[in-house]
Amino acid sequence: MTFIYDEKTMNKIRIIEKHINGILDIQEVCELLSCSERTVYRMKRQFISLGPPGLIHGLKGKPSNHQGDNTKYADILRIVKGNNKYHDFGPTLLSQHLEEKYWISINKETLRQIMMRAGIRVAKPKRKKIIRKKRERCSQYGAMIQFDGSYHNWFENGESPCLLCAVDDATGRVYAQFSHGESFEEVFAFWKNYFILFGKPEKIYVDCHATYKVHSPDDYWDEKRRTCFERGMRKLGVIVIFSKSPQGKGRVEKGNRTHQDRLVKKMRLLDIKTIEDGNNYLIERYLEDHNKRFAVVAREEGDTHSKLTEQEKRDLERYFAREAVRTVKNDGTVQYKHKTYQLKKGFILKSKLITVKESIYGNVRLYDGTDCLRGTKTP
Repeated sequence: MTFIYDEKTMNKIRIIEKHINGILDIQEVCELLSCSERTVYRMKRQFISLGPPGLIHGLKGKPSNHQGDNTKYADILRIVKGNNKYHDFGPTLLSQHLEEKYWISINKETLRQIMMRAGIRVAKPKRKKIIRKKRERCSQYGAMIQFDGSYHNWFENGESPCLLCAVDDATGRVYAQFSHGESFEEVFAFWKNYFILFGKPEKIYVDCHATYKVHSPDDYWDEKRRTCFERGMRKLGVIVIFSKSPQGKGRVEKGNRTHQDRLVKKMRLLDIKTIEDGNNYLIERYLEDHNKRFAVVAREEGDTHSKLTEQEKRDLERYFAREAVRTVKNDGTVQYKHKTYQLKKGFILKSKLITVKESIYGNVRLYDGTDCLRGTKTP
């Protein structure tokens, strides 16, 4: 067998030859090759016995001892290329299918390399990793709540309801409930329950969903065009912070992945298939067990939640009402959503423009500034 010696091997040969010829002693050889005396004596014996090839590793030019079964690899490629149904199978799903149907067991990463070499799969370009500054947890319970909605096949029935989830930044404690979506009505019901149970947090960290944030740059600084959610929270003294990326509110994002794994399996064992049963299970068992297992102790003692005042409890529906500006006609009527409202005779208006507020329950009230006007809906 003919060998091509690289520079490192040639240097090793020259040093061993000088040692055999008595030019270099054993200590000098050990220092030059950065090895022990025992290794030098072994290389010397191999060089005398086999010549320069004795200094090359014995497996060089031979098949690897860890090389796979090429026959099995060829069978896999024949199956994949012979059936068009597998054209878009990824290595993970394909490895499972091969074992289930053809009794061929192969690691998904090995299969990935085989598919790439055969041109069946193209390697995905690696994303450039974005370095983000680490943000420490808040110091006290209730200082900031990360909030998000997660759509998933929670009940394994083909539907994807939404899990509204709030995670305390300081402790990781979770409060959650199932809903049909992330609409304003569903979000309001969630936070109404949260305020009653725990109180008002100092800050809420949310994404840029249309329920929480106005997306038109022209309307963002217009107070009247703020979302109902943001306007209501500001009236309660709760600061709303918007995250520009999922990584910004990573605790609730990671929590959603955990729930998609653990919660789904636990509900499967209990045969829970509806939103109502799911919410009962969350309140009665899951949330308490989850918080005992995963919640941590805050750096500082205390709870920064503030309880709702009696006034806030009465006005909570009004704080989160939808608002629209309407013009009062000469006959004292106002149009809103194709319906006519007649103002009571005798009212002196500060302006021809009044504010119509509609609660999530459909109650409509008319306001002239801060004064509530009396009006009736006409047929």
